Amino acid sequence: MRTRIRAYARELFFSRMKDIIALKQNPSQFLSMTSLKIEEFELLHDSFEGYCIDYFFHYTLQGKVRQKFFYKEQKNACLKGSEMKLFFLLSYLKNYPLQQFHASYFGVTQGKVSQFIKVLRPLLEKTLTRMGLMPSSSPGELSAELKKYRVKEANMDATEREVNRSTDYEVQKEFYSGKKKDIQLKTTC
Repeated sequence: MRTRIRAYARELFFSRMKDIIALKQNPSQFLSMTSLKIEEFELLHDSFEGYCIDYFFHYTLQGKVRQKFFYKEQKNACLKGSEMKLFFLLSYLKNYPLQQFHASYFGVTQGKVSQFIKVLRPLLEKTLTRMGLMPSSSPGELSAELKKYRVKEANMDATEREVNRSTDYEVQKEFYSGKKKDIQLKTTC
């Protein structure tokens, strides 16, 4: 019974690796799965790989410090290699499926999906920070970035959110657009 399970796990792993190889042959599909072109993925992977190896050299998937600082992936590992781990995380972040769905696609349990996301997401954030690719978190940072690259024109996105209705008529006129019954505050990004 165990040998059948191991054989199935190995077969599943190689089929998933074939999926990545096949996706790399189809750039538009790879882009739709990860939001990255193949060249961008490989560039990101080059930086991500170091953080991934370093983390798993010192810690287990559960975040516990290893007794012996030695790490070698098992032959039947569900996400073998940093490239597979990065693809796993990027496809999750891009499509944001239910963890159970992601688990069934990659042949793992929902709990493992949760653990992998918890471990890999900070590694991706470190990688993006090191590469200078983290998005701006405030309008001031965005303004500085736009000036740095001499961007003359940029598109803005906006969303409306409800605000408490003021008793002052002039303030109400400022916030009420006439499009909706609620009083809305427009937030621009």
